[in-house]
Amino acid sequence: MTTNESRMLAGKLYNVYDAKMAKKGDRKQALLATINHAGPHEDVQPKFAELLGQTGARCYIEPPFFCDFGDHISLGDDVYINTNAVFLDSGQITIGDRVLIGPRVNLFAASHPIAADVRTKWLALGHPIVIGNNVWLGGGVTVNPGVTIGENTIIGSGAVVTMMCRPTWSPPATHAESFGQSLKRTKTIGTSRNKTTLRKWARLIRIMAHRRTKMAR
Repeated sequence: MTTNESRMLAGKLYNVYDAKMAKKGDRKQALLATINHAGPHEDVQPKFAELLGQTGARCYIEPPFFCDFGDHISLGDDVYINTNAVFLDSGQITIGDRVLIGPRVNLFAASHPIAADVRTKWLALGHPIVIGNNVWLGGGVTVNPGVTIGENTIIGSGAVVTMMCRPTWSPPATHAESFGQSLKRTKTIGTSRNKTTLRKWARLIRIMAHRRTKMAR
């Protein structure tokens, strides 16, 4: 591991144009291209074991799959990742056991400096993402750099996760099911405050649906 890569994994500023890291990335991208362009009956799961830093027992990834390096991605046992996942692993991405990841899920462990004068020098940052055991990420979920999602958590489709999720908590999805559909069917394991939040969401959806019905008349 180069000094620049060590800085990246430590959450420090690193040079995105480091020559040694670029060569390593090119080798991984060549392997990734082989996976993503394989025939329909070709078993590419052994190639994923070669691509990623660690894969547990009975993991299955649906291609196409996209990542920066692969080395910095660790999967536990019985992990399922649906198609078109994007894992930017400038920071370590650690996924626990029995995790379900829907299609088009983004795990962004890559970041950039806030200050423009630093960012424009092509320096970047990596911040780790940790997904606990028994987590389910719905389709289209985006997890931002530095986020930890506690075990047993469900993240609804289309949600953008910007902060830590405590274990056994299911936040409401970014988008409701549809107008006229209450969130009362959603079952949440968590504190009374979380349940209150869901009730507020349900009331808001009912109000919006009622207004839309009046406008249609």
